[in-house]
Amino acid sequence: GVEGYWHIIRQGLSIKRYPMCYCAHRAIDATLDTALRLKVNDIERIEVTLGKIQATTLKNHRPRTGMDALFSVEFAVAAALTAGNVGLREVTDAFVKRDDIQTLLAKVSVNTTEDYDPDEPALSRFDQVRFFMHGGGVIESGKVARALGSAQRPISADALRDKFIDCLAVSVPEIDASKLFTTLQTLENVRDINALYA
Repeated sequence: GVEGYWHIIRQGLSIKRYPMCYCAHRAIDATLDTALRLKVNDIERIEVTLGKIQATTLKNHRPRTGMDALFSVEFAVAAALTAGNVGLREVTDAFVKRDDIQTLLAKVSVNTTEDYDPDEPALSRFDQVRFFMHGGGVIESGKVARALGSAQRPISADALRDKFIDCLAVSVPEIDASKLFTTLQTLENVRDINALYA
């Protein structure tokens, strides 16, 4: 039947929340979930635990360009802590080269595990981030098993709208992204495709 044929019906719809390699998304979520409990200046070092395959894919440990940053979990954590987000504005050469980003990503180390998720064998069962503070304290994130935006952990309508607006603001700034997003919510009522850009 149809349910056996269509992958999207079996798996559900996932939305890539951050403009980076998917292998880093759960570490970003773990960092953002923990950031309110942290003061960046108090962090001595950071450990990210993720799967060995993910770590191999995220091979750029000291990125200097936006393109290199797309495959760097060190950058993902540094950007999340510094900007409170990882969007298109963060994966630019200028942002990556900032002194505070370079200083922070140098504090990140990676631990790997081969305890893989049976449903997503390229990923570990969960990712986790530990923040070792000056003075000896340790703050741990939760164990993130599903990235925000996955079918099992969908993003809110507001978060989807923010992502859409962020993408258009960087790529097509002349379009009223908020208006277009609202129109797309009732796309079935649009009689003329040109109305989307009016």
